[in-house]
Amino acid sequence: RLAGAESVALTDPVAVGWLEKNPFQVDATLRGLAADLLDRAARPGDNELYDLWQDADSLDEWLATLAPYRRALAG
Repeated sequence: RLAGAESVALTDPVAVGWLEKNPFQVDATLRGLAADLLDRAARPGDNELYDLWQDADSLDEWLATLAPYRRALAG
């Protein structure tokens, strides 16, 4: 479990099963890459993912969904 992600429940049975069969350690490098990825996804500009959520009028909800993961990765 990622420290700081206590409020994030992993409920997808496929994801849970995969993680149980493939445990791994989260080191500083992996944490940094994940944080960079989520930071990039949450920035406007040359970003199709951001634009899609914005065009669907769901940007605020999507960013709120990312927030606990971004906080957890920030440490």
